[in-house]
Parts: sequence; structure tokens; C-alpha cells
Amino acid sequence: MKMKSMKYCIIDDALFWKDNGGILLNYLLKDEADQVMQEFHVGDCGGHLYWKTIVDKILIASFYWPTLFADVKKHVISYHKCQIFEGKKKLLPLPLKPIST
Repeated sequence: MKMKSMKYCIIDDALFWKDNGGILLNYLLKDEADQVMQEFHVGDCGGHLYWKTIVDKILIASFYWPTLFADVKKHVISYHKCQIFEGKKKLLPLPLKPIST
């Protein structure tokens, strides 16, 4: 219990989680986490991106909750618009055509 509690700290009545690099991430509750996921997926910060990209953006913005990866993946997969473009991540290269000068 003591080893697990070393990852957490309270500053000004807010709970923070320390990652392996010692960076403090704001620990969110379930309803706060849902709002952050919605904002980073659909809102001004979003753009229906791949779930790993959204997780990276959330972590860079200093937010964390224990089921972050699973929740974001489930949230992104539930959108029909994101399912349509799931396999279309890269365009195939076109054949090269030499140009004479």
C-alpha cells in the first residue's frame, strides 16, 4: 500500500499522479474523464483522431486516470465516423513518372 501511494500527491486539494519521469498529472474522476475524452476526440482539440493520438494529447495536457487507454479506445471505436476510416490511414504511393527537362 505504501509503495502504491508514493505515485500520488495532493496539492491545493487536487489529486495528482506522478509518472515514471516525475511529471505530475492531474488525476480525473469518471465524469471529468468523460468530458476530457469528448473534448479531445470531437471538440476543439479533437478531430476524430486515432485513439493512441488522443491518449498522447491527453497525457501531454497533464491529465490521467487509471483506465485511460481502455476508455479512450472504447470511446473512439464507438463512433461510426471513426469506424469508416479505420483501415484508411495511409495512401498508397503513386508510380513515379520521369519528366524530361
